[in-house]
Amino acid sequence: MKTCLVLALLFCSGSVLANSVCGGTTANGYVRNAVKLPSKGDNFTSYSKMAELAGRTYVH
Repeated sequence: MKTCLVLALLFCSGSVLANSVCGGTTANGYVRNAVKLPSKGDNFTSYSKMAELAGRTYVH
């Protein structure tokens, strides 16, 4: 539910400038034009500090 809210806010705010594209696998993949989620906000926090540090908190 929190993820849907964040995605909706990003979409409505105009932060998404271009369509994102991803390919490959979860072990060896890529994503272009994705939006990095912030660590925390008024009504949410990141699901994992380790995921943030590893660069795995982008929205496709």
